[in-house]
This record gives sequence, C-alpha cells and structure tokens, in this order.
Amino acid sequence: MKRPIDGRLFAGMAAASCVIVALLVAPGPAAAQAPLDEALKTIDKFRAEAPKDQTKGQAQPAQAPRFVPPPRTIADITAILDKQKPDPAKRAANLAAADAKPPSGASKDELHVFYYKRGLAALEIGRAEQRLTDIKKASELAEQTDAPPITQMQYLQQLSGAYQAAGDVGAALALQDKRLQLLRRSPNIGNGWYFQIYQHKTLLAARNGKLDVARETVAASQKLYEESSSWSSGGRGPGPAQRDNFRVHVLRARAAVALETGQYAEAEAFSRAALPLILALVPLQGQFPSASGSMANNRDNIYSDLARALMRQGRLVEAEAEQRRALLNRLER
Repeated sequence: MKRPIDGRLFAGMAAASCVIVALLVAPGPAAAQAPLDEALKTIDKFRAEAPKDQTKGQAQPAQAPRFVPPPRTIADITAILDKQKPDPAKRAANLAAADAKPPSGASKDELHVFYYKRGLAALEIGRAEQRLTDIKKASELAEQTDAPPITQMQYLQQLSGAYQAAGDVGAALALQDKRLQLLRRSPNIGNGWYFQIYQHKTLLAARNGKLDVARETVAASQKLYEESSSWSSGGRGPGPAQRDNFRVHVLRARAAVALETGQYAEAEAFSRAALPLILALVPLQGQFPSASGSMANNRDNIYSDLARALMRQGRLVEAEAEQRRALLNRLER
C-alpha cells in the first residue's frame, strides 16, 4: 500500500529530480550507503550554519555554507524519506476539512473563507484538482463581496500557484497582473507587496518564454528597489531587513531572466548574492506579513535556482550539492 504524500513535500520532490539527474550523469563508482545518523548530522550542520546573532531585529551579514562535495549515493535522502511518517491525526483533520460540505445558509463572506480553507486542506493531501476548484471559488466570492484587498491578494496568489501546479502557466501569470491591479487600487496595503508580485510575475514569464515581459517586470522591480530608500511611512522608511527582503526578490527575478536567456554565470552570481541576505532573514520571519515558513521556502528556492545555473554550466557536482541542500532543508521542515 502506497504511503500518502504530504502536499508540502511536492516542491522538495521536484528538487529531488534534479539531484537524481546529476547523480546519474556524474562519473565515479557508488560508495557504501551513508547511515541515517550521518544524514541527520548533515541537516543539523546546515541548520547550525544559519545566522543566529541578530541585533535589534536587524538582519546581520551571513555567508552561504561553503561547498561540500555530495555523497556518492542518495542513501542519505532516501533514509530520511523512509523515516518520515505521516501524522495520522493531522492527515485525518485534513481529510475531514477537504471533505467538508459548505455550511447551510452561510453568507458569501463566510463561504469564501470556507472554500479557501478547504482548498488549502486539499493541497495538504495532494488533491490538486480540488485545490484549484476551491481556491478559484474562494477568489470569486471574495471579489463579489469586496473582501479586504489583502485577503483577495492572498487568494489570488494561492490560485496562481494552483494553476501553475496544473501546468497552466498562462493563467498563473495573468493572475499576477490581477494582483498588481488590485494593489494599485489599494495604496494603503504598502509598496513592499510589489516586490513579491514582481518576482512571481518575472519567474512565470521567463519560464513561459515571455522574455520581454520578464525583462520589463524585473526592470520595474529594480527601479522600485532604488526608490525604496526614500520611502516613508509615518516618518519612517523601510528598515534594513525590509530592504534586504526587497533585494532578495529583485535578485531572484534577475537570476530567472539570466537563466532563461543563457546567461548562466550571471544567474549564478545573482543567486549567490541573494543567499547571504535570505540566510539572515529566515530567523526574522515573524517581522514580515508573509505566511509562516515563506522565508525558509524562498531560501530553498534560491538554492535550487543556484543548482540550475550550475547545472547549465556543466558543473554537475556543485549543482547536486546545492540541490541536496535545498532538499535536505525541505525534508527537515
């Protein structure tokens, strides 16, 4: 009987495909399997290398972990996968939430919250089609009831992710434009949201072959970053940690454009520039309005971005090491 897969591991398993490809083409004999204890020590090592010395809530300089040649087998990864056991209580709760029926007599305001939560539960148990249907319904109802802009933007981002997972990158990209329109009509939300949307739009456009759109978007993001130093809100502009977060979004977008236009060394440089910034920001997650774990997720995405840039340059061992780092982080979480 196959074990059900937690939806949060989907991204990690996608990363694993890159690891396996690198392993298959890399030369050399396979070594003895690494024991599970060694794999767990590897995770602890990566965790220990994250910056911990934070002063007054500001991001501190951090160096990305140094290159360590990867093991000759994937035994460390499969050992961790074998050890992972689904939480029966959590899975039962997600199943119940995903199978729940709309409450009788509920208002549209209540229904959009219901469908959104049901869609998230569907994601957790791997029901991609239900996730898309429920989040789309939630977004439509939220728009009809003129829900707060932040709520609508949150729904649209989840819907964009659902379309992307379903292979409809065009629909996912269009929703980023809809988020931008909503943001422009809601100046009180804050300009910082532009960086997140610009990053998503750039990545989707670049990977969908719309390079002109990607270049225009990343240029807008870079311009906005330069302007952000003069922003003020109640007499205060964004702090160093906030601007570092903006910078991470810009660098990741620039790396995506460079990668898809054949500028592999530049893509590598942008990803490496983003790593020390995001490593310092992960411990500061609570200071940002983004969802819990989003900083760590972005960190692991950047490791994967770096792996792709290295692989395109034929540096397979280095690429595998970075992809392993991303995958081990995801498994640890």
